[in-house]
Amino acid sequence: MIRSQFRNIIISIKQVKLDSKLKAYRYRIYPSKGQKDFLEKTFGCVRFYWNKALEIKLTVFKENKGKPKEEKKPIPQVLPASLKKDYPFLKEVDSLSLANAQLNLKKHSKCFYPKR
Repeated sequence: MIRSQFRNIIISIKQVKLDSKLKAYRYRIYPSKGQKDFLEKTFGCVRFYWNKALEIKLTVFKENKGKPKEEKKPIPQVLPASLKKDYPFLKEVDSLSLANAQLNLKKHSKCFYPKR
């Protein structure tokens, strides 16, 4: 699948407040080979889901361009479960990571597509 270019992972966590200042913590982790493989597979599948779902949405958006309002198709919500039927490797990763990608794509779609 997708090979990672990093040897270790840096996680930044920001916490709010105490005298209205932001405080940041940085953690460096050194995952084992199995953990690296799991993370690479998860990131790759999330990226694949995002690109595939966005492709489906953009296809419908382009088909609707220039049509009267009555003839326009609704822009679909692509669920991870619907893609798992066609792409079984998506079943191997954590479903919550795909669900978070779906929520992020939904938020992105609200900003990108015009209001109807």
